[in-house]
Amino acid sequence: MDFSLNELVEQGYSQLTKEIGPFVAFIYTFQRGEKGRIRDHMSLMNHSVNFAIEAQMKVGKDDFKTLEKLCNIDSWLWSEIGLEEFYTTAAESNNISASKSIENYLGRKPFILHYQDNEIDRSKRLHVGSAFIWKGRHGDEKVKCTNFILKGENWCMIACSYKEKTGEGSSEAGRPKIEHRYSITQKEFLAARKAGEVRF
Repeated sequence: MDFSLNELVEQGYSQLTKEIGPFVAFIYTFQRGEKGRIRDHMSLMNHSVNFAIEAQMKVGKDDFKTLEKLCNIDSWLWSEIGLEEFYTTAAESNNISASKSIENYLGRKPFILHYQDNEIDRSKRLHVGSAFIWKGRHGDEKVKCTNFILKGENWCMIACSYKEKTGEGSSEAGRPKIEHRYSITQKEFLAARKAGEVRF
């Protein structure tokens, strides 16, 4: 880039938006503050990304890659927890452009589940915290997505079923305990979806 981003910030947000797009411009401006001074407060930075996504700001396919290049944000954004938090926000708010941008950055295909709502066909991206029915080796089980991990070149969704611990007089009474843990590849998920073995 043959221009100074800090100078563009001083010229105004609209000029910055023309050069690098609204989403990156918003995050960059928020991070730099007035006259290019860097803000390091992690919670504020996380909030700015989540706010932009929830506000349905359009996110370009390569915007998260651009942010990595422009901003000193590896400490708060590029952690596994941070990215999955943003992906959850994108999925729950149905900001498809944000979901696709994060998927593009990670090199991960989405795990999309189709369903009907009042006889209307809909689809939803699964994310950390998503609950669904999975027909695994123990039959139909209600599971929850707890993580996504990269195994070799393949992304897997980790989903767990839980059982309640009901022992009285224990500090862990009633706390859910993992009963079964599944590592689901994209191929396995698509096959199960086609066979009707995964649903909400």
